[in-house]
Amino acid sequence: MRTAKLIRRAENQLLDTCTTHTVASERERQELLARRPRANIAVIPNGIDTRSYTPEAISKVSRQSSFAEFKPTILFVGSMDYHANVDAVTWFSRAAWPQIARNHPDIHFMIVGRDPAPLVRALTSDRVHVTGTVDDVRPFYSSALAVVVPIRSGSGTRIKILEARAAGVPVVSTRLGAEGLAVEDGVHLLLADDGPEIALAVTRLASSFETRTQLSRAGRALVCRTYDWTMIGEQLYRIHADLARSRAPSPSLKGS
Repeated sequence: MRTAKLIRRAENQLLDTCTTHTVASERERQELLARRPRANIAVIPNGIDTRSYTPEAISKVSRQSSFAEFKPTILFVGSMDYHANVDAVTWFSRAAWPQIARNHPDIHFMIVGRDPAPLVRALTSDRVHVTGTVDDVRPFYSSALAVVVPIRSGSGTRIKILEARAAGVPVVSTRLGAEGLAVEDGVHLLLADDGPEIALAVTRLASSFETRTQLSRAGRALVCRTYDWTMIGEQLYRIHADLARSRAPSPSLKGS
């Protein structure tokens, strides 16, 4: 609570003293505008280098990778010492994975990320794999049937969803997990908030090549169009250029 109050105080000071502000989502923008309605706040979403997630790039790093492939897999990617991610995979393993495992005996669950907490390591079994730190997450997308984002708490930049969509892997996420992203359920990903819904969404992907293909294409197209660093860089450039022009002295004042 004390930390939250200190952060809020610092935010208010910046709102009062800075000319321009950037935030990562419209929700954040609206929260700040509720405090300072006249503040100049722009939304600049987080992004990725989509060129690193083309099929060619993933195929290349996969050939060079030494990880043992399990096909097909349900994949979770994230820092595994972060409380929201620990909660996500442990809850998924209780609420959704048993049904998925029964219905799809060939599917494995892969948890990829640094510093797995003891609760995460304890999930390891013959079909649940905890990798710990890896040099490159991209090879794991090559065998993924879907990426799951069963986030139930906390907040973040949703990079795991952007990476999966850039890699052309369908995503099943809770609504909180996808919060702040410009996505439409059934078009760019599948949204599900409880265990049976998540299991049903995975079954839908596993049983329909057409659904997987549609989500893969729409998801990657959206990331390339909206969340690629090139596009985001252009937005940032325009903001800084406009700010510089507004600060430049008037030509009529030169030499005065």
